[in-house]
This record gives sequence, structure tokens and C-alpha cells, in this order.
Amino acid sequence: MDNRKFLFVGNRFYVLQEMIKLALPIVKIYAEKDSFLQKELEKRNICYALLPGKKEFFQDLQSMDFDIFISNGCPYIIPVGSLSSGGRKFINIHPSLLPDLKGRNPVNGALLLDRKHGVTCHYMDDGIDTGTVIEQMEIPLTDDVDLDLLYQISFRAEGRVFLKAYERRFRPGAVQPHGQEPVYYTRKDADRHISPEDSAEMLLRKVRAFGSEKQYAYFWKNNARIEVISASEIKNETALQLFRSGLHNVVKAVYGNRFVLAEFGGCLIQFQLGNTSFFEEGGIFIESQAGAGAYG
Repeated sequence: MDNRKFLFVGNRFYVLQEMIKLALPIVKIYAEKDSFLQKELEKRNICYALLPGKKEFFQDLQSMDFDIFISNGCPYIIPVGSLSSGGRKFINIHPSLLPDLKGRNPVNGALLLDRKHGVTCHYMDDGIDTGTVIEQMEIPLTDDVDLDLLYQISFRAEGRVFLKAYERRFRPGAVQPHGQEPVYYTRKDADRHISPEDSAEMLLRKVRAFGSEKQYAYFWKNNARIEVISASEIKNETALQLFRSGLHNVVKAVYGNRFVLAEFGGCLIQFQLGNTSFFEEGGIFIESQAGAGAYG
């Protein structure tokens, strides 16, 4: 039996689920307000405390008796250097292949920037996602995985990577090669904005990277902000013969449940939009900015 005292802090559930299965002695659980973790804890009638403000939380850490701090979505940068006395360990589980895609929104970043993706269990230090890697698991970004599904895969994989790290007693391990200079990514509104100057590839990346409710990529049409729910390139030969003309940024058809077929960047693309009332066959698809009348 593991007699070390664990403290869990975060907004996700699947790492904590593995800790509960292992019957680890968890002295306290802090859940971020309105998080998935809070909802799962209430559903399972598991005792927890809401994560307080940063100052109060750091005061709590100073006085609490614990051996291993587990972070899985903690929003604060923990002052590990001033809290690690007595052999305490501080461990974080992060949804990227560190050192790549540090930051708050690595899942979006993996899709937008076309990076290798995965999850990492690592030791914490006073930096942001900079500590020594313990265990990693790569997640292939196949075309059938959209943003919402990738969240589900990533957060469940976090539980698995924590379990592997625990089984090897949190000994540091090898870093997965990613073949690119590491980048930092936190979501910005500008990254979600689609312009007529985007390539078809970049447009499709933006739509995929933010394809979740309250995050959707968007563009402007008739002073209205149009959210793009989904987009996919059409490769059907008959459709290409009938609709493709070599023009850029032109509506080819409006149909069904909020669907628009448009020619963009040399591709024929089907879009599902939040609003199709401003679109007509032969018209401009995306305007260059709010208030613009036409593009070209």
C-alpha cells in the first residue's frame, strides 16, 4: 500500500479516477469552479473543495500535509521552489508532447499548427510546463478525429499516462522526438478569424482546430459574424466537374441544414455555418473584414 499523501488539483477527471482506482491516500481534492471535474465529483458524491483564489490557495499549500501534488488543469503557476521542502514532489499532467505546445490550449494548437500530439506527465518547477518529463504517450491526429473527440481522447489518455508514470514510481523517462522546434500555444481570437487571404489548407485547419461550441472559427459577411461549424474538402469528380470553375471565394450552392458549397483556394469546400441567410449562388463567400461589401 502506498502511504504517501496525495493532493489533487485541476479541472479534469480521468487522472483522479486512476488515483481512486489505485486507492491512493488523497488528502484533498481541489476542483476548478464549473469544470468537468466538479460535475463528475458531484455525480459520484466525492468530497472536494472549490479551488480558491491564488493567494488563499498558496496559503493552504503552505500549511497542508502532503507528499505528492498532482496537477491536472490547475490554472495557477505553482511556486514549487518555495513549497518543495521535506521531499515533496509536484507533478503535472499536460495534453501535449512537451516540450512542444506549452501553454493553456495545446489541443487547439496541435490541430491549428499541424504538430504531433499526445499527453505528458512531468515534474513541475517554477516555470510553465518546463519540468523533467516522466512519461509520454503519442496520439495520432487522423482525419477522422475532430476537436471535441480529440479532447475526449486526450483527457482519457492523461489517466493512462499517469498510471504508467506511477507504475514506474515517477522516475524520469525519455522525451518523445517531435522533429520540430517546440512552440508555445494559447488560444487567441485572431487565430479563429478566417480571411479571404487564407489558403484552403489554413482555412480547413482553423475550422478543425476550433470546431467546438463557443470556440468556432468565424468570418464576416454583411456585417455579421458567421461561425463555421464544420468544413470539408469535396473530392467527388462529378461535383468538381459541375461546381469548380477556377474562381476564388465564390458561393456555388446553398442547401440543406445550413450548408454552403464554396470554391476557395483552388478547392471545392462544403461548409456548415451558423447562419446561411446572407449567401446566394455566385456571390462572394467571405468578406475581408467586418463592414466590407465585397472582396476581389
